[in-house]
Amino acid sequence: MVQPNESAPTVGSRVLCRHPFHEAKRAWAEPQEVRPLYKLYWANGKVAQDLPSYGKIRENALNSVASLRSDYKRNLNPTPYKVIAVRQFS
Repeated sequence: MVQPNESAPTVGSRVLCRHPFHEAKRAWAEPQEVRPLYKLYWANGKVAQDLPSYGKIRENALNSVASLRSDYKRNLNPTPYKVIAVRQFS
């Protein structure tokens, strides 16, 4: 995740990953896939693009859950899902 004023990382470029709560925890990584998390639907008081149908939203949610590893989804003792913040450096 990056701040709104930061550029998105690119595939194969080196980025510094930092822990969101512990400033001292950092690691370098090279992303193999970069996906935008947000789409702009409302800008300057006008509709920027139409919302997808409920069926499409449901399909997207089901595909997202299906892409998770099974150890994240198990009911008994699931593996914690780690989220890291990323800052790109040239």
